[in-house]
Amino acid sequence: METLGWTLIHFLWQGALIGVAYGLADFACRRSAAEIRYALACAAMVLMAASPCLMFGFLGAHPAELAVAIVRPAQLTSAGVSVPAPRAGGASVKWVVGLWCLGVAALSLWAAAGWVMAQRLKWKSRKLAPEIWRQKLAGLAARLGVTRAVRLCESALTGAPAVIGWIRPVILLPASALTGLTAQQIEVLLAHELAHIRRCDYLVNLLQTVVETLLFYHPAVWWIGRRIRAEREHCCDDLAVSVCGDAVVYARALTDLESLRTGATEFAMAAGGGSLSGRVRRLVGRPEERSVPSWFNVMAPVLGLASVFFAGGGAVAPSTKAAEQRPPAETPKGPKGFLAGLREAGYTSLTVDEIIQLKDRGLTPEYLKGMREAGLGALRPELLMKLRDHGVSPQYAAKALAAGIVGLEPEQLILLQQHGVDPEDVRRIHALGIGPLTARQAVELRQQGVTHSSIDNAQKQGFGKLSLPQIVKLRRAGVI
Repeated sequence: METLGWTLIHFLWQGALIGVAYGLADFACRRSAAEIRYALACAAMVLMAASPCLMFGFLGAHPAELAVAIVRPAQLTSAGVSVPAPRAGGASVKWVVGLWCLGVAALSLWAAAGWVMAQRLKWKSRKLAPEIWRQKLAGLAARLGVTRAVRLCESALTGAPAVIGWIRPVILLPASALTGLTAQQIEVLLAHELAHIRRCDYLVNLLQTVVETLLFYHPAVWWIGRRIRAEREHCCDDLAVSVCGDAVVYARALTDLESLRTGATEFAMAAGGGSLSGRVRRLVGRPEERSVPSWFNVMAPVLGLASVFFAGGGAVAPSTKAAEQRPPAETPKGPKGFLAGLREAGYTSLTVDEIIQLKDRGLTPEYLKGMREAGLGALRPELLMKLRDHGVSPQYAAKALAAGIVGLEPEQLILLQQHGVDPEDVRRIHALGIGPLTARQAVELRQQGVTHSSIDNAQKQGFGKLSLPQIVKLRRAGVI
């Protein structure tokens, strides 16, 4: 028992050092791909699991070391922490083991209950999804390289698509999604679930839960576990986007899905898992900022706790409070295509909702860039959407501005387009010495059927320089 107790105690400083090392490495790789950050977090979790095993084996092979120094000060000097030699804790160490056993038992029951709930959800959701979606799933599976058989079932008990099982995986498609989401949105969410199956995330999640249960008392274990889950979702997001090719549609699918969610179980891999806002921001190329203090504040108290224990020679009850989750990982380059085009067009400070609205209304980066190059500058998204809805193209805007129409704004461009005013005709009217015209004057001439040809004929008939009211009167009288 003393061997186990001292193993648990020594893991306080061992886990803290692993957490600090991982935090530095993760911060250094913050601009790397999600796959790299996920592998880094999994490697840290493996070290967390291996460290107490190695220490237990060492103490078991050297029982005399239980009462003498096991970790010398020189071993921790590089980390800036001085740890005196521990003294045998006696009864206190037995209390540590007892509390640890109680914690493991409680969390094991909690994990078992979650697994049972997931299996019940799977058992109760046996109705196969419509044939069209099963065919879609088969096509997506082929594109993702998923070779094992995957069942697609419709469920009224879950609010988000979820995958349960590893050997015989089942994807649960909520009935609300069939009516509340578009076909394209459902397709990209199914691709996300297939990505979990391809990556064997269900099995990894089970193994991760075992480690978290056994080492529950260390905040660094929970923190790294959260990082694994966050990066796991990012990896699946990237795979889903690579298959379906539209990050903005996927971001909209996640936001629409949130309104349909009724809850999820820990042992189901759900498309709505992780930090939703962080995932959406990452997909649209605006990840949240990350900083070193967020992980340092977790590790510093643990190192201090370990140092106080060894200095005082008494056992300290382990902490079961998990560290706060860090913001989702930053993606370096963001999705390609639409978002990169927006940045190239000069739109670098749009909100997530604005980006999604532009995409949904069919505004391409080329359209935005064209409007800017036409001379309208960086218009607000709502004005761009109005121009697009009324059929105002960048070419039309450029011709209207080149024609010299006075006070030309987006509203006037819409007015000209609605009444079929030809900017080239206005330019020729100006060349005849009439104007410069405002947008409303150009519309009035268009409504009266006055063109540059009719004005040119009037001037050739000897009318000289005419005013706009005179031109309109002559047109109405049928003179020109």
